[in-house]
Amino acid sequence: MAEGREEGLKKGLQEGRQEAKHELLLRLLTLKFGPLPEELVQRLRLVRDEEVLDMLAGQILTAQTLAEFRLPALRAEPPSAVDSTPA
Repeated sequence: MAEGREEGLKKGLQEGRQEAKHELLLRLLTLKFGPLPEELVQRLRLVRDEEVLDMLAGQILTAQTLAEFRLPALRAEPPSAVDSTPA
């Protein structure tokens, strides 16, 4: 039972980190490029891999236009499947 609680806590912390990164990336993109297309916002929120989210932060620094900011191609699977971290 304690193992299940610990696993749930880890998953909750991971989801919290991901959400914080999503919010930071969206804020930075908005500050740099202005209002964002809703499709970009939705696609960004589907990214679950924290390494990819970190890589996207670097792209914000180097992109001169919003068109240069490239989200990774997502597979046609449910959002939970876009996570490359082990469950």
